[in-house]
Amino acid sequence: MRIIILLLLSVHSLFSEKYELSILAIFKNEAPYLKEWIEFHKIQGVEHFYLYNNNSTDEYLEVLQPYILDAEVTLVDWDVNYQPATKFTEKVEWELVQRNAYQNGLDLYGEETKWMAVIDLDEFLFCPTGMKLYDFLKRYDNYASVAVSQLCFGTSHIKKLAKESLTIENFILCSNLSHERDFYYKSIIQPAKIEFAKTAHYFFPKSGYISVDSRHRQVNHDYLYREGKIDQIRVNHYWTRDETYLNEKKIKSRNRRRSYQTARSFESFILTLNSKKDFAIQQFVPFLKEKLNK
Repeated sequence: MRIIILLLLSVHSLFSEKYELSILAIFKNEAPYLKEWIEFHKIQGVEHFYLYNNNSTDEYLEVLQPYILDAEVTLVDWDVNYQPATKFTEKVEWELVQRNAYQNGLDLYGEETKWMAVIDLDEFLFCPTGMKLYDFLKRYDNYASVAVSQLCFGTSHIKKLAKESLTIENFILCSNLSHERDFYYKSIIQPAKIEFAKTAHYFFPKSGYISVDSRHRQVNHDYLYREGKIDQIRVNHYWTRDETYLNEKKIKSRNRRRSYQTARSFESFILTLNSKKDFAIQQFVPFLKEKLNK
């Protein structure tokens, strides 16, 4: 009986899905970065974007309007605030805002897409081999989700990135995969096989399914995963962006939702993120420039 039910669910999912692969993300004041991020992921095979706007005050709508008109972006206003961090709350408040947005995205749009990648606007998801994401995911059809490990990038000693310059072309310095942040992963989920969003990183599978990494090894709810590899699929996480963004926006933003930290307290971490060069994503630069110049 259980096998019959699973088959019926699969058939129902097959006929109700509009997209093979989509992205679910929450953002705030990311207007300068939206277009590159969207066009990059379109190159990787992403068909639709479910974007949750968390009280942005910049020109995000001007950037997104053409994509909305082309039915490539579904924009949701997520007017949820969080309490400033204290030594007691730490990052819990912000993570609840994220998790609840993702749960809402699952509830409203989960039936529309077979696969849904849940990432941030400073994260770029791709296969270093050049394979399209939906082709890569075909080998994981029987799993609830795939955990994708990240490589964290630093400022590359760039004071301020010039307007119209590409993130993926200019930020080339990254960590050596030894820092704790490199053990974070993000999930590409099959909504039909997911019970609920447990965190911004991990989505609890329905009975009979598991979450795995790129090597088909089971992954649990701990979003620090030290066994992850980045050779087949990865997230390039441009955590700091340039030095101006880091000092004027990133640190201030984190201090609103985490315990107070100063630029000095980040120094050793930033040095770690500028340890070595990585060019795996550069293969997509010509295609991205062509898209952006049309």
